Amino acid sequence: MMQYIMRASGVLLCAAAFVAGTAEHGACAAAEYMAVVAAADGTVTVRPEGADRWSPAKVGMGLVAGDTLRTGAGATALVILELGTTVRIEQDNEMLVQ
Repeated sequence: MMQYIMRASGVLLCAAAFVAGTAEHGACAAAEYMAVVAAADGTVTVRPEGADRWSPAKVGMGLVAGDTLRTGAGATALVILELGTTVRIEQDNEMLVQ
């Protein structure tokens, strides 16, 4: 559990630096993405733009325009968008990053 909290905290700090415009290129993954997966509970998958297959989403994973995040039955995900907005995705939903 501690590892999960530390990873999520790192994602939040990285996203905050990105939003504030202080993240240097390559300093953290959030600087290259439009959104970052901050938490995933249950079956949460992602399909990159142009891909046919879904793969497991991981905490800290960056999302770019065209990627789709999907939550399964009983699952939830927390995503931080590039402007700092936090979005909670409830079960059986999809979110297209634009």
